[in-house]
Amino acid sequence: MSVPEDSTVRAVTFKLNGGVLGTNGSPAACPKCGEQHLLTVRVVPDEIGETPTYVECPWGHLWAEPTLPQRVFAGLLAAVAEEYPEEWAALNRVLAERGRLVAGA
Repeated sequence: MSVPEDSTVRAVTFKLNGGVLGTNGSPAACPKCGEQHLLTVRVVPDEIGETPTYVECPWGHLWAEPTLPQRVFAGLLAAVAEEYPEEWAALNRVLAERGRLVAGA
C-alpha cells in the first residue's frame, strides 16, 4: 500500500531529525541516495502488523521500508493514546476531519 501526499488513507506523518534503526538493527536508508537522516515516516494507525512503513528522504524518494513494520509505530501511538487520552482524542478529530495529520512539521 502506498501512502502518497494526496491519499485518503488516514496517515500520521513524522519528520525525524536523526536516523532511525530498523528491526534488523541497521539504520533505515534511502535505497536511491543512501540518506539516513531527516527522514519522514508515514504511519497508518489502522495498520498494526508487519506491513512496511513508507519512508521519504529529504530528496523526495519514497519507499516501503521492510525493517520498519507499521506495528513499531502503531505501538508508539497506542502508548501515547493510553498516556494522553484527551490529546489522542483531539488528534483523532483532526484525522477524521482532514484525513491525515502531520506531526513535527
